[in-house]
Amino acid sequence: MQQLDYSVQKVIIGEYNPHDLIVDVGASQERFFVILHGRVDIAQNGILLRTLKEGDIFGIEFYYMDKPYDFCATAQTKARIASYHSSLIYEIIYNRPQMIDQMMKSMAGQIDQTTRLMLERLPAEEAPHKPPAFIPPEPGSVVLSFDDLFNDDEGEYDLSPPQIEQAPVPEPSLTTLHDEALRFFVDESTMLLSDLKLIGEQLKSVGIPNEQESAKLAEFAQKLNRLIGGAASMGFEQFSQLSRRTSLLATRCAEIKNMTIRLIITNLNLVVAVLAECFTSIDTINAAEGKLPMLEQRLDICMTSIGMPEPELKTQNEIDEILTMFKD
Repeated sequence: MQQLDYSVQKVIIGEYNPHDLIVDVGASQERFFVILHGRVDIAQNGILLRTLKEGDIFGIEFYYMDKPYDFCATAQTKARIASYHSSLIYEIIYNRPQMIDQMMKSMAGQIDQTTRLMLERLPAEEAPHKPPAFIPPEPGSVVLSFDDLFNDDEGEYDLSPPQIEQAPVPEPSLTTLHDEALRFFVDESTMLLSDLKLIGEQLKSVGIPNEQESAKLAEFAQKLNRLIGGAASMGFEQFSQLSRRTSLLATRCAEIKNMTIRLIITNLNLVVAVLAECFTSIDTINAAEGKLPMLEQRLDICMTSIGMPEPELKTQNEIDEILTMFKD
C-alpha cells in the first residue's frame, strides 16, 4: 500500500457560489473533487460537456493519465465541494470500497451524459447510421420461424434468457461521502498534532531563535493554522474565529527576527495539548466549543508578545489591514 504523504492537506471542503470557478484548464492533477451539495458544469473550449450533481466525482482521470486538467469546472448553483489529494487514491482503493463503487457509478453516468450531448450536436449527415429497416421476403420464398428451426421430435429448446434476480443498486450516499472526508480529516489532524508536539518540544527551551529555529517556528504556526483552518473548512464553524487568529499568527511568526520566542512557544504548546484532546474523533471536535475561549486567550497572549494588539477580528479584511500595518 502506498505510504501517504501528510505534507499537504488531504481533504479540503470549499463553499462556492453560482459561476465560481472550481478548477481551471491546466490545473495540476494532484487533486480530484466530490460534489457534496449543488450542481457543477464541466466545459471545454467554451462547450458544455456535462452537468454534475450531488454525489458525482470529477478529475480523478487526470491522475491516471498523468496530465493536467483539460476542462474547467464551474459551480452552476451554490455548491459544497470536497477536494481530495491524489495521494489518497490508494487508501480509497484498499480501504474505502464504498467510495470506489460511487466513483464507478459517477464516471459511468458522466460518460453516458457526455456521449448523448455530443450525439445531439452532430450534424445529421455525421450522425450514426440507424439499423437497416426490415425488408419483407420475396414472394414464394420459404420463411422459417424459430419454432420451425428448434422444435423437433425430441423436444423444444428454450431460448429465453435465464431470469437472474439482481440486487438493488444503492444510490450514492452523500452522508457516506462526507463521513469519509471527515475521517480523512481526523486522520490528518492526528498526524499534524504529532508534528506540532515534536516541534514544540524542540523549541521549548529556545530564547532568541537562530535561522533554523526561526524556520521551525514558522512551520509550527503554519501547521497549527492548517489544523484550525481545516476544521473550519470542514464545517466546524466554531473554529472560524480561532482560524482568523492562527492565520494572522502564522504570517507574523514567519517574520520574527531577533526576538525571544519562549512565551510564544509555551502558550502554543498549551494550545496543542488541548487540541490533541479535542481532535480524537468527530464527537470530541464537536464538543470542543467550551475550550475555545481558553485557546483564544492563549493565542492572544502569543500575538501580544510579538507586538500585535489583541485581535478582536471578525473578517479577513481586518486581518489584511493589520498585516499591511506591520509591513509598512
